[in-house]
Amino acid sequence: MSAEVVHRLGVVWGASALWWLARALAAARRERRMRRRLGVLLVLHGAPARRRFEVRGTVLRWLPGAGALCSGWVLFGGLGGVVVGLIAGAGVSWWRLRRESGSAVPAEEYDPAVAARQLPLAADLLAACIAAGASPVTAAQRGRRGAAGARRGAAGDGGRRGAARG
Repeated sequence: MSAEVVHRLGVVWGASALWWLARALAAARRERRMRRRLGVLLVLHGAPARRRFEVRGTVLRWLPGAGALCSGWVLFGGLGGVVVGLIAGAGVSWWRLRRESGSAVPAEEYDPAVAARQLPLAADLLAACIAAGASPVTAAQRGRRGAAGARRGAAGDGGRRGAARG
């Protein structure tokens, strides 16, 4: 990539940033002027709610994807690098959406008091597993089959022994 192409890209980016800034400032000016005129007309008392200009949220939302795009372009170069960067940017965006969509347990569903009440039971179960010589995974797999099945197995063994005697 030649210096001329990089310079052109920089000029285009800078011009579009200046255009965006000018539009945002003009919109803010129009809104202030409209509120002032409306306040005079309606004799409003009290300060109107200010609209916050949220650049930070937009930048934080787009920065990882743009960074992946630029990284692909810099590392691989040319049109192939742009394609790799687009794929990486889409992957980063997809990963962020999945992470933000609530794949973790929401704060409302997690109750520390309930967890604290369940700790002694968990400790007793772990101690029983260790005393029996089984790993917690093996005990959990056996427990999934159910205690009723284990009792039937023991009763079935006892019944077979009784039938063999009698």
